[in-house]
Amino acid sequence: MGVKRRVALNVSLVLLLTSLAIGDEKQPLTFHPTIMGEMEDSAATKAGFRTSYFRTTHLGFHKYDASDGEQAEIHNGDFVNADEARRYFDWNLENRTAQVLRQGDKPGPDGKTVGRRAEFLAKSETKEKIWGVMWTNGDQFHLITAPTLECARALEKLCRN
Repeated sequence: MGVKRRVALNVSLVLLLTSLAIGDEKQPLTFHPTIMGEMEDSAATKAGFRTSYFRTTHLGFHKYDASDGEQAEIHNGDFVNADEARRYFDWNLENRTAQVLRQGDKPGPDGKTVGRRAEFLAKSETKEKIWGVMWTNGDQFHLITAPTLECARALEKLCRN
């Protein structure tokens, strides 16, 4: 085989491998809203939690289809004050998580602490894993659940709370 053919073959091989490597890079997840509504967290209501303007633990929810084919959900509620939102956060950690991966302060845009944040694996009655990210921001509580922690984190970045 001549030198020119070997060089051409090597260049072709490098270009092919480069295009395959570029094709393997993960694209950022995108989310398409599908359903939104309101619900009562009846277990939390029985435990004595109340959101602002309600006699129950009243939460809003949004469901999303992710570009990877999975689905994710956001639940949020406004509590009377930051202490109640934090107490609900702690109750969720204690009663609804199988494993807490990370827990700490939630920084705001200026870097100052605005609340608490946790990443976790939720308790589940099925074999499906449900991953979550939840946080408080003052009197607000937010919870994202998804089939992967990567998906939950990606949706959290879009929330910017």
